[in-house]
Amino acid sequence: MKKKILSLILVLSLAFSCLALPGLAETTGGMDMSELFSKRDSKTDYDADEAVTIELSGGTASCASDAVSVDGGTVTIAEEGTYILSGALEGMVIVH
Repeated sequence: MKKKILSLILVLSLAFSCLALPGLAETTGGMDMSELFSKRDSKTDYDADEAVTIELSGGTASCASDAVSVDGGTVTIAEEGTYILSGALEGMVIVH
């Protein structure tokens, strides 16, 4: 019971502190955050036919796109776009 009350207090204090800092979501350190992202960046839907598929398989991956390079367990995505990653990778994905 005490943990639930403490959690509720923490959530409420965080919510109130965000309300007390107007514009924090839009600017950080004098930087206008709206300039960092395009309207395309906030889209949540995609066309699967136009997306690039990356198949992950243990310590390697495969992809037919020139925008993706695979070096062992390292997958590097070099161009903007929509990518669908499937499988499991024992490595890392780098997005430039």
